[in-house]
Amino acid sequence: MIVLKLKLMILLRYGNSFFIIFKKPQFTFDCFLNQILKYKKNEMKNIQKIFFLMGVMLFTLSASAQKSKTEKVTFKVYGNCPQCQSRITDACDLKGVKSAEWDVDTKMMTLIYNPNKITVDKVQDALAASGHDTETKKAPDEVYSKLPDCCLYREKPNTHHD
Repeated sequence: MIVLKLKLMILLRYGNSFFIIFKKPQFTFDCFLNQILKYKKNEMKNIQKIFFLMGVMLFTLSASAQKSKTEKVTFKVYGNCPQCQSRITDACDLKGVKSAEWDVDTKMMTLIYNPNKITVDKVQDALAASGHDTETKKAPDEVYSKLPDCCLYREKPNTHHD
């Protein structure tokens, strides 16, 4: 940096900063340009920091918005007893399922899930794989036949579905 003894100085405003312009023969235009370039470099670093922080904030907001999105759905799942209830809720212990409650009397499943992570169809596939029919999926016969006798809902009157 050039140090000059001053008797007269002039201030020049550029953006929000002031630059000192000396009215002396030793002062050159290059000196003035160097001051502006230093200011611009600092300004660019600040702008980069601002854009980086804005990007982090947007990413955080979008991630939190996706996390909070859940849906609630109810559908029929066939079964008979508390043992069925345990098996049915265990089958719903999947990534993306927030909660699964099955009512033994009404045979209705209440499912709260994140549709960005899982679909109702995949949950119903898991239920069928555990031996329980749903409104849209039928459990494979070989899996159903291995259920305990108290859980065999297809043969019992008023529990069979079409």
